[in-house]
Amino acid sequence: MDKESPVRSNVFWLAWRVFTVVLAAICSVACGPSAKPPIKEVAKAEFALKEAEHSKAEEYASLELRIAEEGLAQAKAAMDAGDYERASLFAERALADAQLAEARARAATARRTTEEMRRSLETLREELERMRSLDH
Repeated sequence: MDKESPVRSNVFWLAWRVFTVVLAAICSVACGPSAKPPIKEVAKAEFALKEAEHSKAEEYASLELRIAEEGLAQAKAAMDAGDYERASLFAERALADAQLAEARARAATARRTTEEMRRSLETLREELERMRSLDH
């Protein structure tokens, strides 16, 4: 299986971040200023962060997880300060970062499982060949 190059991975990550921030900015302009606290957005980001943690993101996507945690903290701080528009933007970005962390962690887990299965299969093949050579 081809390994993803670090440069390509970082470019994707950066492009994803830029996309989510631009999308959030467009949505906030289109929807006008938010008069209500973005409680749902913050809750979604918190849930996504918990999901990422359950998918072993700390082990496999610690940078993305840390960025999501920081974004969530910024969203809560902005909400506490009454800056609901910024809080909404931070929460949306934290949600995207947490989802990215979860996806990377799940992909890494799948790669590890695939490699373990490949090694097990190779061991079984070797054992089968050994048994065949004993029979002849």
